[in-house]
Amino acid sequence: MASNPMSPSQSLYQPVEPHWFHQHRVDASLRVWLPFSLYDSCQLEETATAQTANIVAVNGGRFDANLSGRYMRPVYWGDEEANSGQIASSVGNAESSLMQIRRCTWFYRPDGEDADTTFIPFDEASSDSLETHYRDAVLKNAWRKYFRLDGVETDGTKFVFHSPNALMQFSDDSEHGSAGASGVASGGGLPRVVYRGMGQFPGTLPPDSESRNPVDHVLFVVHGIGSVYDLLGHNLVQCVDRMRFVSGELMRSHFANQFGRVEFLPVHWHSALHSNHTTGLDAQLQRISLQSIPKLRRFANDTLTDVLFYSSPRYMQTIVDTVGKEMNRLRRLFLTRNPDYKGSFSLVGHSLGSVIAFDILTHQGLAAPAGSAAAAASLLSDFKADSGTNTDAEIDSFLKQCGLGESATVREKLKTAGVDSVDVLTSLTDAELKELGIPLGPRKKLLTAISKSSATKSKAKVQIPGEQQREPTPPPASKPVKQLTYVIGQVAGIGENTESQHSEGRGFPCVSYPQLEFSPASLFCLGSPIALFLTSRGVSALPAEYQLPECGSGSCRPALFNIFHPFDPIAYRLEPLLSRYPAEPFLIPHHKGRKRMHLQLRDSLTRVGTGLRHRLVSGLRATWSGLQSFAAAHSQQQRQRQQSTEEDDPSEDSSAASVDSSLDSSVEDSCDSALNGGRRLDYVLQEAPIEAFNDYLFALTSHACYWASEDTVLLMLTEVYRPLGVVPVAP
Repeated sequence: MASNPMSPSQSLYQPVEPHWFHQHRVDASLRVWLPFSLYDSCQLEETATAQTANIVAVNGGRFDANLSGRYMRPVYWGDEEANSGQIASSVGNAESSLMQIRRCTWFYRPDGEDADTTFIPFDEASSDSLETHYRDAVLKNAWRKYFRLDGVETDGTKFVFHSPNALMQFSDDSEHGSAGASGVASGGGLPRVVYRGMGQFPGTLPPDSESRNPVDHVLFVVHGIGSVYDLLGHNLVQCVDRMRFVSGELMRSHFANQFGRVEFLPVHWHSALHSNHTTGLDAQLQRISLQSIPKLRRFANDTLTDVLFYSSPRYMQTIVDTVGKEMNRLRRLFLTRNPDYKGSFSLVGHSLGSVIAFDILTHQGLAAPAGSAAAAASLLSDFKADSGTNTDAEIDSFLKQCGLGESATVREKLKTAGVDSVDVLTSLTDAELKELGIPLGPRKKLLTAISKSSATKSKAKVQIPGEQQREPTPPPASKPVKQLTYVIGQVAGIGENTESQHSEGRGFPCVSYPQLEFSPASLFCLGSPIALFLTSRGVSALPAEYQLPECGSGSCRPALFNIFHPFDPIAYRLEPLLSRYPAEPFLIPHHKGRKRMHLQLRDSLTRVGTGLRHRLVSGLRATWSGLQSFAAAHSQQQRQRQQSTEEDDPSEDSSAASVDSSLDSSVEDSCDSALNGGRRLDYVLQEAPIEAFNDYLFALTSHACYWASEDTVLLMLTEVYRPLGVVPVAP
């Protein structure tokens, strides 16, 4: 008996094309599955099939995928291992740096609001079982048969294939016989559509540019206070991921002809500061905090206190050491993984992170420049050399005079803090000694001896650049004292006499700033309070010739861009510290071109109002002049007064013209400062139309807007590619 022949569509079976997925942590309680790019997925599939290697670099080289363990781990951050060498699959272990990867062929959509935009892959065992049943159904033309997955825990779930395009999943309360051709069950459970392969989800794959395109520039991003950096509760890695995503979109829209990309790497320091293994800070804060309002106090201890700790010499040393070492480590690791890289590096600092980066850059060892600033390059070494007999023996002698000669603890704490001379020791205050960890008894003895020596030895005098210098008290002739100068004074070369220097702007003399192994091309400050910190350190003006020093083996000086939102309460302008500066910051153009609509409307209304006022004032003046001429009977004196009055009219015209020209701040003009090569320092974003209604309402959100701001990222990309002669093209 001849069997019925099957149609070609029924008998044709094509193996499914697999695609690789990885887990992505949304927050502490939610992880989702995201697909790799097509390029990364092909690399993983080829390597897994050929079994030539076990580790594959994915996601632009920022992660290493382990094929045998089915996980990937970040390369540049979060290097902690999971317990017992196993991947932490529970969502409770949200801090684990390991994320699962999966070879996926079958998918389903979740129940809920995200059903139209999200799909979830089956695990590999379930996918293999589903593919086996699907192959049997195609080859044997055996459709509409219910089955359960072999060897897989399905919790009572069963499946039915009605046709190659109608694949359903049922819960256990669905009836077998009640499912018709449509696959709708009459029981309490609703069917769920099952999808085979990625062909059902077009347009969901990320672009291949991250893995295929070479890196043209690397940006190290230094965070600000706390461990959460936007209102959505995202950490630094997630915020940098968002900035990298915006950068990729802008590269495709504004730099379409540029076959390259810009890499963003996070620089962490908060965990090192609050680690109980290194500083014991969190344990101390927990002991001294009150028990009331615990959530608010934890937030304050974790976030707001970072500003205070950075003003402390003890914890400032921890912060700057962590940031400097981390940037050097990231650069070495990046060059190891990218040996052909020929690009440059730049720094991005958000909030307090910009102050940290600025302080590190201003305290780099300089090659001796020509002229009066030659002594600035070797200031620290000169300071030690000119200290004369201020050696360890003198410090020990001074401690013996204080009755602390047998106290090894005090000597060790002073040595750890970098107090290597009597001059520095006698310049410390009670608060600074306390920050160094000196106990109360020895601290009182030191303060008594310091107060006695102050009658014969002068402390460091402050000389703010641009202001009148105060006459220092001459030190004893036998022991000349050379004092530290704030770097602004050094680089500008203010004063030929290097003996009259100051230390106020520099901060704490016992802080030793790390030296970078590279010369950053630029420093992008986002919502930065640098000007406030400089003011608090006694710096009232920046010299016009001041520049950031060269770093490492580089030959260029870093440029500085102070970018801020107009409503950001943390941001401050830098240009007013110059002797001559523009009245308004440079308005950053919108990434889609020119100004926003509401700003153009406001400028137009301002121009119209200015023109009406000018014409009204001119008419009133003409009328008043006519009345005066009629009353004075054309006297010579009145004619002269009239002429002088008419001569004032052009000034009014020029005033109106200057107002009109000042409104168009989208044209970048020069700035009287060598800090940025004569270009502008302050760059202000355009507020959104909804933000213009109430600036106080959006003040808090404005400080966290930079991570997803297309205008901010486009400005950074423009400056990064400017040395390469590449300019953005508006879409």
